[in-house]
Parts: sequence; C-alpha cells; structure tokens
Amino acid sequence: MQTPVTLLDDDSGLVKLYPEWLRNSEAFYQYCRQNLDWQSRTIRLFGKAHVIPRLECWLGDPGLRYGYSGQEYVASGWPEGFKSLLDRFQSQHDFAPNGALMNYYRSGADTMGWHADDEPELGLNPTIAILSLGGARDFHFRQHKDHSQKLKLRLPEGSLLLMSGAVQHHWQHALPKRAQARPRISCTFRRIVA
Repeated sequence: MQTPVTLLDDDSGLVKLYPEWLRNSEAFYQYCRQNLDWQSRTIRLFGKAHVIPRLECWLGDPGLRYGYSGQEYVASGWPEGFKSLLDRFQSQHDFAPNGALMNYYRSGADTMGWHADDEPELGLNPTIAILSLGGARDFHFRQHKDHSQKLKLRLPEGSLLLMSGAVQHHWQHALPKRAQARPRISCTFRRIVA
C-alpha cells in the first residue's frame, strides 16, 4: 500500500492523503459519470430555495437512509463497479463504508460550501474517505473556532483523502469555485451507524 501524506495528526483529528490510491482512475470516472443516476437537487436555506451547485447521487446498502440540509436520501444498493473498492477499504484501512454521497462537479463553477460531516447518523468520530476522480481541485480546511487556522491541499485524480478521529468536530471543509477546472467526481464514503 502506498505511503500517505499526513496533513493533520493531533487531538483535533487525523487527515491523510494517498495521492495515487486508484490507478486507472479515468476508467472509473467514466463508469460513474455514465452509469449513476445523477440528480440536481434543491435545498432550503433561511426560507429560500437554492439549487445545489453540483449533481448528486446517494449509493449504499439497500434501504440505507442519509440526510443533510433537509434532504433525505435512500440507497437502492451498490452498483457492481463498487465491490472491489469496498473490499479494498476494508482490507487496507479497516473501514467498512455502507454509503457514499457522490458529487459531480461539472465545471469550476460547481462547488461545495463550508461544512462538517457531523450528522448524528455518522456517529461520534466518523471516518470519511473521499476518492477523487477526474480533474484535480483545491480542497480547504478551517478550524470551527478559529477560521484563521487553515489547511489547503490539491486533490489529484485517483487520490484518496481519509478524515478520521475528531476532525468533523474541530474542522470544516470546502471545495471552492475555480475559474478553470476539469469536471470532477468525488466519492465520499461513510458509515451510517444510527
């Protein structure tokens, strides 16, 4: 297994990047782009409806529910192409995801705002694994209590970012807009525990 780059390892959590975790990631990118049921969704913030600035798809064990920002997702099962990835997570990282929120960023205008993956159904200190497919994008962290404390990195094609421990309690993350960016898919694997 490839040696990771450790970006954070302290009381606030653990963040590791495996820059070339998935070889031949272009083929898996094309598989996801062409075979998943991508949806444009709307959320309500402060009483107003807003189109989510990316396409989404929820995958996971049949019937698995996940909710955030007033949206509820129900999985209908894993596509066949995901079985080897799930086995690899278990064997290499002792992590058994049962769901994945898939995000399709069609251009640099598609984005993800500041947030933490801290929904109650993820448990106390969840592990989140982000597999990046397609174009490289910048990924930012900032501390909840002190927004001047930041980490910035670039997620290359085929990379795997692992966040675990207390990260979601102490840090937020975001994918900012970019003037020029190739299309990108992020597979955010997680384990629903409640």
